[in-house]
Amino acid sequence: MSTEKIKVFIVDDHPVVIAGLASIINADPRFEVTGSAETINSSVEQIRDKNIHLVIIDISLKKNESGLDLVKTLKNESNPPLMLVMSRYEENIYAERALKAGARGYLMKDEAGEKIISAIETILAGKLYLKEELASQILNKIFVMGVDEAEDTVSLLTSRELQVYEMIGRGLSTREIAEKLLLSVSTIETHSQNIKEKLGLKNARELTKNAVQWVLSSQNN
Repeated sequence: MSTEKIKVFIVDDHPVVIAGLASIINADPRFEVTGSAETINSSVEQIRDKNIHLVIIDISLKKNESGLDLVKTLKNESNPPLMLVMSRYEENIYAERALKAGARGYLMKDEAGEKIISAIETILAGKLYLKEELASQILNKIFVMGVDEAEDTVSLLTSRELQVYEMIGRGLSTREIAEKLLLSVSTIETHSQNIKEKLGLKNARELTKNAVQWVLSSQNN
């Protein structure tokens, strides 16, 4: 008697990533990747129609979209799927935001190939999946301190602004940030201006100083 496979859906703006993950997941007889998408709009209806059990979502998508917005949308469905967020960002705050949005796990993209099955198994078992060294810090912040306190001064930033803020703190120029995020220089400048206004910073010098301090603080936590 055959057992119904767990249906998995992948949302990522890189076809190579989708193909790689699908190959690994489909090799396990318990799971089946039944669809994929590159944007929020193109994924929601498919996920509803296919009765998906688990969705793997990249935190950064095409058209300047945040995967966390998709997490929030799906969480409000009448029968929401389980969700695992993938990211190349290791800072705790990204994982905190993913869990707050409704995800059940956070996986680094460079570890996805070897750990994706373990992450899926953990989430299906009703547990949270987090990188071991981040788990105790993040869970303490979210469930003891509270998310708002945990995010501190950067809580006002959108996910995209937070990405820009982090890259500034790592020493990248406006043009380098634009190239990495596949956005225009003017868009990055707008994000930078919004960050300054939200954090009460007077100029680019203060922005850079604060961003560097935040990155260093995140690494030490």
